[in-house]
Formats: sequence, structure tokens, C-alpha cells
Amino acid sequence: MINTGITGNYTTFAALFGVDKGAPTDSLLTPTNPLCGGTCAGDLGKYTTNPVPFFTNAPNDPDAASGLSATPLTTKLTRLAIDPATLAPSTVNSAFGCPIGFSASAGTCGTAAAGTTIAADAGSAAGVSSGVDGYYTYTATIMDRARNVGPTVTRTVVVDRIAPTMLGIGVPPTITGGQTASFPTSATDNLDLVGTTYLLSYAVTPSGAGAQPLNIRATGNDIGVAFDNTLTTSASFTLAVPAFVRSVAVTTAGLPPNATGTLAGSISVSVIDAAGNTSAANTQAIPAVNINQTALTNFATPVNGLTFNGTGFSVSNTATNISNCPAAGCAGNAAPANPTSVVLTATAQGQDSPTFQFANPFTSVSFYYLSAANEWQLIGTVSAPSGAIDNVAQTQRTYSWALSTAFDPPASLVPPGTLKIIAIGVNAKGDALVSDVNSAITITNP
Repeated sequence: MINTGITGNYTTFAALFGVDKGAPTDSLLTPTNPLCGGTCAGDLGKYTTNPVPFFTNAPNDPDAASGLSATPLTTKLTRLAIDPATLAPSTVNSAFGCPIGFSASAGTCGTAAAGTTIAADAGSAAGVSSGVDGYYTYTATIMDRARNVGPTVTRTVVVDRIAPTMLGIGVPPTITGGQTASFPTSATDNLDLVGTTYLLSYAVTPSGAGAQPLNIRATGNDIGVAFDNTLTTSASFTLAVPAFVRSVAVTTAGLPPNATGTLAGSISVSVIDAAGNTSAANTQAIPAVNINQTALTNFATPVNGLTFNGTGFSVSNTATNISNCPAAGCAGNAAPANPTSVVLTATAQGQDSPTFQFANPFTSVSFYYLSAANEWQLIGTVSAPSGAIDNVAQTQRTYSWALSTAFDPPASLVPPGTLKIIAIGVNAKGDALVSDVNSAITITNP
């Protein structure tokens, strides 16, 4: 027997011991998931309204041996925005530029423990919306209680609730039809300017358009680039309008065109930010004296004794039903009941003879639809006709233009309804002829 010299009461200790070798998993829910919260703008990561969506993880510990803590994610959230303290774009290694993970002592952007759901524009690890517009990049790695590390997920979105501001527009002293017209202008934004649109207005109304004048909308030039880590909050730029249409004449199928065209009256310009917010338009009159009016085209004047006849200049599409819904189905149906797009065509017919043929009157033909905003929105342009066809008696020649890409009406055109299409033919001098309205295409759902 061994005397240990230890006397007194003894207590037995017991502890649980386990093994957890399985790593947890997580998946970043995309904005198409209802859990994104707020108003989601699809998978592009652009959000313009309150409340903003959430960066949401769906964590999973397959073996559940040790489980997950309340904050199982090692998270970093960075923000590119205008820092109110410096009025300059934020830097990553700052408290403003790194809302989650910034170490004040080290002065660097690291990581911090956070929950599985935080606002897309969170201002701290608490995950509450900061209300600050900016680009937010979320990175999170999941870890279970046994310190097994799962995959890392990441996503970048832009949150921008303020529309940009369009400033003044300058009119070139001389505008030559058929050539690029350059309008100097400027704009500002709280975050990032990206692009432009413009509206040219002519005091004419296409036949069959009712009270809708010829206000034609087109996409302008780019200013900045979204998601490129560079903020363009203000810009002085030149809006380039290619092949400027200096005058427009009106025609009706089967009848000669108006004798004279109407000059462009004004231009309206809007800017678009990275999240898709569009500024209020700034409109500037275009004085007639600024437009070179040398040798304006009279489309009613015969060329070699020949002029328009037959159906004249018109959009030639016949009665067609087009489903304005996704190919996956709409209105509870498995599939659209009709095609979802249509090839647009236009023709110009004129007098023909054995001696002279009706000459192609245009260098290009553009198609437009009447948008929900009652503007004629550009669809596409054809630079040359597909060919010329003479009838058997050689009394008529027909030129045809067809868009190479079928037109898929935008979702903003809510069915049921009639799609209004026009064609505008332009010659080398920038003088144009607008067709009458084609209303043969009906939008359906499904």
C-alpha cells in the first residue's frame, strides 16, 4: 500500500468528447429568391428603392456534430461611395470603406463575425441598413463550432436611390444633316453616371398616330462604366447624335409624300446612373438658323420623271399576334400561345419604266415603336435594302428592308393591345420620310 499523503473528499469529473470532421456549407441566395427582401432588380445587382434587399446565406452543417453558432460567418463588407468626411471616393482600408471587418488599430480591412442575413448596404456587423448609396461587396466564409471551414461566397451590388441631374445643353452653331451632330452638356450624380438617352422632336405627326407627334428616342453615348471600381459623379461630355436627321416629311401608303419636310425642333437629354435611375430631361430648342438647309429634299419631286406609287413608303407587316411574355410561360400557361418576336419589314414602291427605274430613295431605314411613354423608341436600323424587284409590266419597282434581328416587344407594352410601328427612311443629306403607322401587330398574353 502506498501512502500518498492526500486526505479529504474526492470528486469525479466527466466531459463529453466528440469528433466533427465534416465542413459546413452555405449558399448565397440571389435576388430572384423571395428572401432578398425589398424591391429586387433581377440578378444584375442593381437596387433603387427602400428597403434594400439583404445579403442572405443559407447555412448548412451536414453532419450537425458540432453545429453552428449564432454568427457562423466570417464576413467582410466593403463599400465604394463618396465619403462624406472627405467628399472623395472611399478607400477600402477605412471605417467608411469597410463597414464590416475594419480594424482601427491595424488600419486595414479584415473580417468580422456576422449573422446569416445583413442589409445590402449594412453599415456595421449588426447588419442594419446604413442608408448610404454605394457599391457593396459582400464576402462570407462559414465555420462550424469545431472550426471546420466551408466555402466562401461573394457578391457585389449597387444601391442607388437618388436619380442623377442633367445640366445645360449647348447647340452646335452649324448642324449638317447626315453627319454626326455634337451637343456639349454636363451632368452630376451622387454615385456613378453611366449613360445617356436623347429625344429629337419634329413638329410632324405620322399618319395614323392620332395626336402623337414625332418624338424619337434613342440611346446616346456612354459616360462611365458600372462596377469598374471608379466613380464618375460628374461629367462634362459631348452627346453625339449620328447621321443627324435635319428634316422629316410625312407620307401615307399609296399617296405621294408631303412636298417639304419639317426641321428638327428640339433635343432633350437624360442621363442614367449605375442603378438605372434616369434623370429628368433637359430640353433645348434647336434654332432653324443652326441647321444647314442647303438643297433640302422634296420627296414628292419626280426623279427622272419617276416618283412613289403603289403603297409608297410603308411598314409592310401583315396581321400577326405576338405573345409579350417569357418563353417559360405567362398568365398561368405552360407556353406562349403565339410567337414572342416578329421580323419587321418596310417597302418603298415607285414608278418604273424600260428606260428609267425608281431609284432607292434612302441610305438607311430605321424602325420605331410607340412606347408606353408615348415616344417613338428606336428598334433598329437597316443600311441597305435586300434587293429591288420589278413587276412584270415594268411599271413598278419595290425596295424592301428587313431587320436582321426579330423585334421582341418590351414588357412595358402591356397586352392586350395593338403595337404601333413606323419606319423612317433617311437619305445622305439627312432628310427623312416617315411612313404611316402600321397597327397590324397585336400583343397578346399568353
